[in-house]
Amino acid sequence: MDLVGKPQTLRVLNREAVEALLRACGPMTKAELSRRTGLSLVTVGKTVDELLAEGRIVSPGMGEPTGGRTARLYAFNRRQFCVMALSYEEGRFASALADAAGEIFYRVDLPVSGVDIVEEILGCVRELTGKAEGIPVARIGLGVPGVVSGGVVSQIPALPGLEGVDLADVLESALGCPVLLENDLNLAAWGLYLDRFSQETDHMACLYLGRGVGCGLVLGGRLFKGSSDFAGEVGSLRLGECALEEAFFQIRRQLSEGSGDRAALRRQLAELAAAAVNAIACVLDPGLVAVKCQWLGEEDLPTLAGGIAGAHRPRLLLVENVGEACLRGLLDLCSHFALPSGER
Repeated sequence: MDLVGKPQTLRVLNREAVEALLRACGPMTKAELSRRTGLSLVTVGKTVDELLAEGRIVSPGMGEPTGGRTARLYAFNRRQFCVMALSYEEGRFASALADAAGEIFYRVDLPVSGVDIVEEILGCVRELTGKAEGIPVARIGLGVPGVVSGGVVSQIPALPGLEGVDLADVLESALGCPVLLENDLNLAAWGLYLDRFSQETDHMACLYLGRGVGCGLVLGGRLFKGSSDFAGEVGSLRLGECALEEAFFQIRRQLSEGSGDRAALRRQLAELAAAAVNAIACVLDPGLVAVKCQWLGEEDLPTLAGGIAGAHRPRLLLVENVGEACLRGLLDLCSHFALPSGER
């Protein structure tokens, strides 16, 4: 049964219903679409004709004969556009191209020196564009290890050539394509949430202690960045005379060099991580905190949760790799923003 409401709103909802069903379940006839969406056959016919004219869906052929007139099949057009994602990981960009259905059809790691990083990024994008199989690139996503606000990158020691650069504007001007620029830990949190935790909680954090200290946040099932995109910068928390990140770097240096009492250093590191977890839990009360730190093990988790009352203690777990989660989150956001504004 067709819904009653404003015609333009209903049109958008009808289009979303038909396209989502074809995307999830494969080719169908108009009669099947009508039965499974609850829309009238007339409404389905008009909606299918619109989507066909726009290239959003295609007709791959006819259905199986059923004794009467054979009906035409309709399918989601996976090649209507593709999205490109590049996520920086210590001297390289983990990169991928995904079709309109979100399926990756090309994946590569592209090395960069960081000497002229903007030109290197442009070179990476052009190389990937050549692998797009003639599919138009609707949006380019870039994940970077720094604070991103209004397209401008800051606090990015891993790539100092991007400090203060309005990278989104530079890339869009050079490439003529919309660019989505985001902090890598925000993307990692979103990717982990989508792939592993969306059925468990709508509030989670991804705490990272590695080349820097930071935290990506998902609150209410949405990526959370705060009023100035500074949410999650737990490395700036003050611990006595220094910031948490500064204290972490001192311990990390000794662990990397093999100097000092390793067991004592790991205890200090666990206590630093516990301070970050405590701050996150007290202010945001997430249901889950995923932690990425190569020097922490399962035996350290009780220390990380020790300062939080049992009833409010989030589930804590260690994750081995956040790089693929970052790429996953970036591709999802790019695909979302590549849709027409009325259908996001």
